[in-house]
Amino acid sequence: MRPGIETVAQAHEIRYAYTERIGPYFEDEGEILVSLASHHPGCRLIVVRLDDPDVVPADQLRSRFGFEISGTDSIPEGQHLGRFAPGKFAVMDIGGSEPDPQSQWKFLYEVWLPHSGESVRGLPGFELYSTESGPKLAHLCVALA
Repeated sequence: MRPGIETVAQAHEIRYAYTERIGPYFEDEGEILVSLASHHPGCRLIVVRLDDPDVVPADQLRSRFGFEISGTDSIPEGQHLGRFAPGKFAVMDIGGSEPDPQSQWKFLYEVWLPHSGESVRGLPGFELYSTESGPKLAHLCVALA
């Protein structure tokens, strides 16, 4: 059974502080997320995958690991500011289960998107993690045109 996917109109900009990582997706990421969650309790964590793993070699894949910030928060030293503009997003509700994120992304892009009548806005997809009881994947999000 697949989690639900809905299109959502995001009215405000999503801002996040992040550090960039280069290397294979999904490798050693649990440790990074646990560290982020312990340093930023109560914040939603964000993982942005910038490259297509079917095109870019695994050792060159770029990803961003960060946490959501408000418009008034300052960026911690050594981190960068990332933004997603307001607009329409496809949101796959994972609900804190322990899915295989690779297969969930594959389903979203290769099955749902072609049959939805929607198109991608040209921004990378991102993952939102809840930190209430350790980092748990909550949503996969794709910006739609």
